[in-house]
Amino acid sequence: MTLPTLFKAFGLIHIVMGLAFGIPTWMVSDMMGWEHGVGIATMSEHWGSTLIIIGLFFFQMPSLLGDRLHEFTKLALIAQIILLAMPLYHAAIGAIPMDAMWYLLVIVSAGFLYFTYALGTDA
Repeated sequence: MTLPTLFKAFGLIHIVMGLAFGIPTWMVSDMMGWEHGVGIATMSEHWGSTLIIIGLFFFQMPSLLGDRLHEFTKLALIAQIILLAMPLYHAAIGAIPMDAMWYLLVIVSAGFLYFTYALGTDA
């Protein structure tokens, strides 16, 4: 695997997650067992649009930076740490359930973090 391929995969996953969270907002409420309301819909739409933007940036970064992509690695690692810290924090305080989807998200996020570090520091 190469760093450009990894960033494109990271971008695509976040675009898909953004669409999943941002469009069918009632599904987020159902998944979490929350009563659906305008506040949840609004936050879900904001979260979804943010994930889409993050995904677009990561997907385009290999094309924009080319051979200089390794220079973006530190910022990419910081972004990935923050994106991994949020579900860990929310599960720790009991705001979201630690179900199979949570474990999948944490494992995939940790994998991207590891491979970004491994591939980004080898040049």
